[in-house]
Amino acid sequence: MRASDRYSDSEAGFSLIELMTAMTLIGVVMAALTAFFTNTLRATNLQSNTQTAVQLVGDALERVRALKSSSVVTRRDRASADAQWSAVTSDSPVYPYLSTMQQAWDDTAAYPAGASAPLPTGSTTVTLNGVAFTRSWYVGRCWQPVLGGDCAATAASTSVLFYRVVALVSWPGRGCPDSGCTQLAATLVSAASTDPVFSENETAQAPQVVNPGRQNGELTVPVRLEATAIGGASPLTWSASGLPAGLTMSSDGIVTGTPTTAATYSVVLSATDGFGLIGSAAFDWVIAALPALTNPGTRSSVAGTALTFTPTLTGGTSPMTWVAANLPAGLSIDATTGVITGTPTTVGTKTVTLTVTDTFAKTASTTFSWVVTPALSVATPATQATLTNKPATAVQIVASGGVPPYKYSATDVPTGLQSWQTAGLPPGLTLNATSGVISGTPTLAGEYLVKVTVTDAASKTASTQFIWAVGPYIKWPRTDQSGGLNTAFNVPAEATGGTKPYTWSADNLPDGVTLTPSTGQISGKLTVSGRFVVTIGVTDKAGNTEKLQLICTVTTTSGLRFTTAPTTVSSARNKATSVAPVTAGGTGTKKWTATNLPTGMSINASSGAVSGTPTVAGSYLPTLTVTDGAGTQSRWMFVWTVT
Repeated sequence: MRASDRYSDSEAGFSLIELMTAMTLIGVVMAALTAFFTNTLRATNLQSNTQTAVQLVGDALERVRALKSSSVVTRRDRASADAQWSAVTSDSPVYPYLSTMQQAWDDTAAYPAGASAPLPTGSTTVTLNGVAFTRSWYVGRCWQPVLGGDCAATAASTSVLFYRVVALVSWPGRGCPDSGCTQLAATLVSAASTDPVFSENETAQAPQVVNPGRQNGELTVPVRLEATAIGGASPLTWSASGLPAGLTMSSDGIVTGTPTTAATYSVVLSATDGFGLIGSAAFDWVIAALPALTNPGTRSSVAGTALTFTPTLTGGTSPMTWVAANLPAGLSIDATTGVITGTPTTVGTKTVTLTVTDTFAKTASTTFSWVVTPALSVATPATQATLTNKPATAVQIVASGGVPPYKYSATDVPTGLQSWQTAGLPPGLTLNATSGVISGTPTLAGEYLVKVTVTDAASKTASTQFIWAVGPYIKWPRTDQSGGLNTAFNVPAEATGGTKPYTWSADNLPDGVTLTPSTGQISGKLTVSGRFVVTIGVTDKAGNTEKLQLICTVTTTSGLRFTTAPTTVSSARNKATSVAPVTAGGTGTKKWTATNLPTGMSINASSGAVSGTPTVAGSYLPTLTVTDGAGTQSRWMFVWTVT
């Protein structure tokens, strides 16, 4: 028997395949356990470092709390603080905090003092268990609302200044991001220069009710106002007096309701605290009526004339928003004030709707007509010609455009007035201020330049000018004339008014000059020097006549001439008087003659002296004539009045 046969099957060992399988399974399990143990060790290490960082952050905040508030920014110079804040990247856990505060620094510190500040602007390193932990402090200012809320980077009217300090600890290690692991915490530190002192002996203070200031409301608009108070012992119980009709206040300080009566109310809010102490605040509460627009009626404007129109609004609460529909072309409305301005450009009638909306979305509207008329104008009448002392045909001044009714006047001074013309209506004529009709009987011949002004209901004016001739009337010549001896003399007489044709006449024209009766042309050669008192007359077809007197002087510088002679003489009847003319030039012996001397007066033929005693009163037109040895003459005419 073989040896192997002596053992049973139950005593047989593992086969080679079984052994290999077992070893493989053991290897897989051991590999998994190795990774598990490795990760466990890593996590344990990270947790240990995190706990260390938390402790370091806590230590950093304790360091902050150990400082007086005035020392938080001590020696943190601005340049170092700027550099620290600028180095913060957007992925840093500190970055969100920077937007909640304003950077703080020590105005008295200079660079690089920040590196050695109680809260340095640079980082400090602490090595624990072989790990280098970097610690930094970021300091800023923020404002805490007295009633609670976030400490913000901007100040409010009821906020308190604090320092916000952010402590950051970072370290490198396996399991950390590339920038390292971080841990941070922030705290607020009072910015008061002194620390508060508490005393058990202080008495309780009443709550301070925060005055909400003037309140504005409007009829039918629901109201909600939440009252607030500072201080006082809880709980606070609220009450109110003088509230607008329709409003009530709950005991927890909320005013609600819908106003029913427009008025200004004097309101007092009161808060009673747990000790029975009462604080209050008084303010005005204005309840406005609903907005209402006054219909302006039909508006009238003139095309081409700038205008301003302010609608009449009552009630409502500002700010207002204005809208105008279908305004005349050229006009616009100010959406804030409602004032309509501009210059209408198109004649016609528009139906305009104005709408105003107040701050509570309440509206009011009104619709009216807006008429744009043509600009005021007045037609120019034709030149008028009427007779003296005979009723004139009435003339209607025609105005149009503008805003009727019109008022008429003829008192303004015309432009371009000529020397022979008179400004205004002829005497005897009147202008009806209401109807614009000119009528009457002219009493004085002449050519009149009439300016008529029309004023409409909008106080706009328009004017026109025209000629009104009453006559016949001599337009030219109406002034004295002159010419040189032995020169041509031409004066075309001209008349207006009356009924043509005219017939002309003239007395005492200078020697050598004649007048053409049908045309009024005065012409000729001036052959005698001297002074001539000429009377010119014109007669129209109906026999109406005008005459005028003027002086015509014929001058010479070397020939026979008068150098001294009167232009007028006045003397008393029966009283001796004399006139001694003086001449120059001429040749040989001079001889004198005179015509039309007053009765009682005579001329000395040799000297030219006129003397005597006038005996008959009256007005005389003497002519003195002097003739030299060569037969050359010179004449002198003047007016002599004997009284």
